[in-house]
Amino acid sequence: MSLIQFEDFDIAKETKRLLADKKGIGAVASFTGIARDFSGEKRVSKLEFEHYSGMAE
Repeated sequence: MSLIQFEDFDIAKETKRLLADKKGIGAVASFTGIARDFSGEKRVSKLEFEHYSGMAE
């Protein structure tokens, strides 16, 4: 499951919700980041997100 949102959230609550019906989970990996507004002299106008569904769900 991938989710991109602007609203604040509680990472512990979201992790608990995602794992509620799962068995045999050995680890959870997550990423939270901040994008800069400029790259050199150019203004950053978008952020591309790619994932492999079979590994990211």
